[in-house]
Amino acid sequence: MARNERRTSAETSPTSTSGAATGPTARSVLAPQWLTLGRDGRLSAFAAGDGVLLCWTEEEPGSAAWLGPDPLPLPAGALAPTLAQEPGLGYVHLAVLRPAPDARSRHAILVSTRYQTGRTLGDWRPLDLPDAVDGLEDAQAEPRLSVGPNGELLLFVQHLGKGLWMRIRDEQGRWGGWKGMQGAWVRDPVAARAGEDGTAELLAPYRGGAVHWRRSAAGEAFKRLKLQPEAKAAARSYTALETAPGSTTWFWRAADGATVHAWRPPEAEDAPADPVSVGGEGGTGPVAAVRAVIDGHDCTVLVQRGADGRTEVAAYPTLAEDGGVWWTPTGPPGIGTPGLHHDAEGRLTLASIGPDGSLSVCRQKPGEEGLAFGPWTRVGR
Repeated sequence: MARNERRTSAETSPTSTSGAATGPTARSVLAPQWLTLGRDGRLSAFAAGDGVLLCWTEEEPGSAAWLGPDPLPLPAGALAPTLAQEPGLGYVHLAVLRPAPDARSRHAILVSTRYQTGRTLGDWRPLDLPDAVDGLEDAQAEPRLSVGPNGELLLFVQHLGKGLWMRIRDEQGRWGGWKGMQGAWVRDPVAARAGEDGTAELLAPYRGGAVHWRRSAAGEAFKRLKLQPEAKAAARSYTALETAPGSTTWFWRAADGATVHAWRPPEAEDAPADPVSVGGEGGTGPVAAVRAVIDGHDCTVLVQRGADGRTEVAAYPTLAEDGGVWWTPTGPPGIGTPGLHHDAEGRLTLASIGPDGSLSVCRQKPGEEGLAFGPWTRVGR
């Protein structure tokens, strides 16, 4: 495969196997990763509706037929749903912010887990916020989750002026106490990545860029590294992808909303590390990112919502952003960041929620040179 030449293609005329979804309507996706793969090999797609989560699920692994959308109730008044999936077991963990119902009460974070594909959620467990966090506004304290080794669950919450806070649930399901991580200047939700080797990283945005935290093994404290002014990004646009054992490539949209940047922390803490533009001009929101083998090469695949609302796809050899990256539009317009995941047969699958709340998907064509996708199909009820 010669350098990073354009090698993505897709059929863009959608077909349909159903009408638009009835009942609650999907209003937003749980970006950047809302397409999950269960232990039984079935894909699920999650979106937020009015007071519920909506979930579509493949009837069989790799099937063109999907079930749903099935409503999964959220706690009354819940805001900012977010999810993270546990590798291996495939558990899907969710967290929401529940604003205080009155002046005498406090805001809380609630967490739940779906243990099996197609099943309902477990009970929502409330976790009171730290005592130092008071006078919270609903726009703050959006929770973020990441899953470490052996089922360790990391929960992060920020509150401008009060700091960044972390709470960890161990492999036995026991929650530790809140740990303050300083960072009173953190403005927007952090982005985190935890690896199976126990390493974990997060970027926390502030007015002038971001701060990078890292731990080298499970159970160790996070170390705050230097400020990264080059990581100044549009709000809620950070995405993390493990691109080497224990190493993360971060993606974000520039603060002016123009292009997507890729960045890896330098090996030496004080060494410079300039981000590399990977294009995506005119797109919105964060990208979704996975690694895939294309023509025998380890590649990074990115998807974004383009300026016209359509899905745009880019692929390039992993760690070789500076060779040039091209984006290819495909499919109908959608809301939010498109979904991206491997299915049970190893095919990359794209997903998009339409303006009417319906779900459309398309699959990678097996056996074709480069990265080629088939037609889009609207699925579910």
